[in-house]
Order: sequence, then structure tokens, then C-alpha cells
Amino acid sequence: MFDPRFHTPRKPYKIYGNENTALKLTEKAAEFTATCDPLEIREYTNEDGTHTYDVIGIVDSYNLTEDDLNELFEGMADEDAELEEATL
Repeated sequence: MFDPRFHTPRKPYKIYGNENTALKLTEKAAEFTATCDPLEIREYTNEDGTHTYDVIGIVDSYNLTEDDLNELFEGMADEDAELEEATL
């Protein structure tokens, strides 16, 4: 089983938000990530020119596609909205 404590990041990578990356988040996903701390999204360029991403921080996930990231962050945004409604 994969253990993130022993994960050695692939090199080189770019950090989303700090460097010019190819990642295009949906509006909902971008709004959610803007409020997340800590959060680091690492972009890797594969040999075939495609990109994969690692998420480090509020959740740790590795080797995701752009669609995977949008789905992950939109789902987390929905969960936060449901929790907010439940506490009102």
C-alpha cells in the first residue's frame, strides 16, 4: 500500500498559484481552493505532454488528472455547503 510519509515527489514540478501551470479549475473548484489552507497542488508534465497533479495539505492525493481535481474540490465544496446549512 502507498504510504505518503515515504513519498518522494517526482521532479520537476510546478506549484499551482505560484507558477504558470496548465491546470484549469472550474469556478466552483477555484473558489473552494482559495479558502483552503494549507494546500499545495503540484503539477507534473508527463513524457506524453499530459499533466498529472499531487495535492498536499487539507487532503493528500497523488497522480490525479485535471478532471479528478475538479471533481475532488467540487465535492469538498458541496460537503462544506451541506455542513454550513446543517449548522444554521
